[in-house]
Amino acid sequence: MSDPLWVQLLDQADRLADPEGVAPSEADLRRAASAAYYAVFHRLTHLMATGVGADLETAAREGLRRVPQHGAMRSVLEWIERGTAPRAKHAASLLVAEIRAGAPDAVALGTSFKELQERRHAADYDHLTDFEPIDVADDIDRADLAIDVIDGLPDPARHALAVLILAYGGS
Repeated sequence: MSDPLWVQLLDQADRLADPEGVAPSEADLRRAASAAYYAVFHRLTHLMATGVGADLETAAREGLRRVPQHGAMRSVLEWIERGTAPRAKHAASLLVAEIRAGAPDAVALGTSFKELQERRHAADYDHLTDFEPIDVADDIDRADLAIDVIDGLPDPARHALAVLILAYGGS
């Protein structure tokens, strides 16, 4: 069985950002920054699908992974960073409190996700931004650390994050 997609994406980012024997091209650096972001995004969608849909058939569980939208996912993670959801989303605030109480490191996910998403957007759409190997290496490290935080979540925080993403991470 092959590695999960997020592991493959981080490996790809590493290979693109630091090819053996040659300097990486601008295109390689941009693809590496994008892959680092997508590694975190796919790790989060997998957490959500397996946390909420663990008893579903594979096709249904994998279908859940299509629910989260990039902007909404960012908002959800920013709620965790801030410690509260918008006033009209009381249930979300309860889930945020559960996550923060059980996993203080999860607070950093909002900042990491936002920064990686902004870099991915620049990589894909801002042709005036130059990408430097040292900055892309930082992106890859940030993604790796975010995935470590996700992987280290205790079960109650993991389940709360899965429900939060499913309930509020879509369009």
